[in-house]
Amino acid sequence: MHNRTIFSYAGRFDYADNTFLSQYNPMHPQEKLLIGVISRPSRRLNLFAEFKIAPDNKSDLVVGCRTKFQEGMVTSTISTSGKATSVYRKFVDHFELSFTGSMDLSRPQQPVAFGLSLGLGGGM
Repeated sequence: MHNRTIFSYAGRFDYADNTFLSQYNPMHPQEKLLIGVISRPSRRLNLFAEFKIAPDNKSDLVVGCRTKFQEGMVTSTISTSGKATSVYRKFVDHFELSFTGSMDLSRPQQPVAFGLSLGLGGGM
């Protein structure tokens, strides 16, 4: 492979209800450093944060939550770049219905985007 060496380092540490994650990969085209934490304060709620550094040394922090219900789940995120998203997923038998909403808070002139999808093989 053209005498190139590709390497990456990853780590995971679990402490109580928290999981700490890290990854360093200088050859990755989108993110060379990733540091994250996932917290589970209850059985149905996950809180998470993720810090990324791109190869051009631009950084982004994403925080969010995932709430699980008996019939589906809601995942919401907001990033330091100003992007906010929310996804509601409902599972019915073998179908998965997803409703997505997103907006860019750094560009208020852009309209809010919505989407609806139906998939097979859903399940939590």
